[in-house]
Amino acid sequence: MHSEILYSCFGLSRQALKAYKRDDSGPYANPYPGTNVEARNRLEYRTFISHHQFLIGSGFAPLCKRFEKSIASHFNAFRSGISGDWVHGEDFMHVFKHTLLAPALIDSVVGPALLERDPDFLANFWTIDDNVWSLTSRLPKFLIPKPHVALNKCLAAVKEWHAWAKEHSDPTATTVDSGEDDAYWGSKFVRERQVLFSTIDGQNQDTIASQDLGFLWGSNHNTVTSAFWLFADVFLRPELLQRIRKEAGSCQIESPERGLPKFDMERLQRQPYAQAVYAETLRLRTHGVILRQPSQDLQLNEWSIPKGSPVVTSSTTAHMNAAVWSAPQRGSRPATEFYPERFFLPKSESAEPEFSMSGTDGSWVPFGGGVHACPGRRFVKYETILTLAILVTVFDIEILASRKDLEMSERRFGFGVLEPRGRVPFRIRARASV
Repeated sequence: MHSEILYSCFGLSRQALKAYKRDDSGPYANPYPGTNVEARNRLEYRTFISHHQFLIGSGFAPLCKRFEKSIASHFNAFRSGISGDWVHGEDFMHVFKHTLLAPALIDSVVGPALLERDPDFLANFWTIDDNVWSLTSRLPKFLIPKPHVALNKCLAAVKEWHAWAKEHSDPTATTVDSGEDDAYWGSKFVRERQVLFSTIDGQNQDTIASQDLGFLWGSNHNTVTSAFWLFADVFLRPELLQRIRKEAGSCQIESPERGLPKFDMERLQRQPYAQAVYAETLRLRTHGVILRQPSQDLQLNEWSIPKGSPVVTSSTTAHMNAAVWSAPQRGSRPATEFYPERFFLPKSESAEPEFSMSGTDGSWVPFGGGVHACPGRRFVKYETILTLAILVTVFDIEILASRKDLEMSERRFGFGVLEPRGRVPFRIRARASV
């Protein structure tokens, strides 16, 4: 299924798609019984290991380090034009996509060179994202020329950056092994993908560009929108905003140059309201389609599912299950209501709230589940909570959008986190206490 998205939306060639189709060996170290795929051509397993090492394993700490550095740089540039007086903006979702979060995420994966070398990359990137349903449906290009033009420009930018990085970098360099930045590739992960894909049948520089563009989209598509909803859900509720500010303040450590706050991230991510807002936002806003193809015949109650059959389910069914989310121990609130306190254990009036995911197995699935669960789930929590902590600490922000514009749009239903229906105008000022 992953390969179909790469083919439909990110220009993966038919030849490269066939390489994915031929690989029926599975994502585990030991191939599925009865398969006979060369070790070097085990695309699913090799990319699975690469992604997990980068997003969960040894690459996680360096990734967080690069993200903190990049998000600080982008926040400092953004706040340079904001004083103690109110400044109006047209759309805070646009700020997340073009000014703050998306460029920081891209920088943390591939370094700053890609965006520096193509100032139009983000505009084209989000045009692709805005048309994923049209691209997936494989409508003729003449009916949807705009996303195809944007796709070609993005692929050209990635290929040009690849060529530049190859020309200038030392392939034997090991600086990123210790977590340092790679001035050309950004991260060890991206540099090593050049080697990984070049050893697999059907892959070349064109397909590597498609793979990297697809990875960047996967890193941003749901993450940026999730971070936006954390921001909106908190800033629309003054009492909740004060609670989050208190938690962020308790985790703040010394401020670096120019006063941008730094936080004890281990402690910040354990704060009860920060965790509850994160969990509730993803529960309420994530409406994704989960696709699987079982490697063996399955029997689920009275249903028989033959090996290799496509199985489709939706996170919406689990996330809107009133029997789970409206239960008395979760506050008896409607599942359609934003209510982070449903993740708190019952307590006495004087006790501090205690966050818990107990009883939510199979009902909280914003990242899917099983071996194919999104490997970026740990980093998504890290970067969204950090972004929220900076926003609540540094700025006063009033959201000026109408209730209708803040409704979730179903236009991209099935692809994960839903965006707001309309633009989100706002006014912003620097907080006097920072």
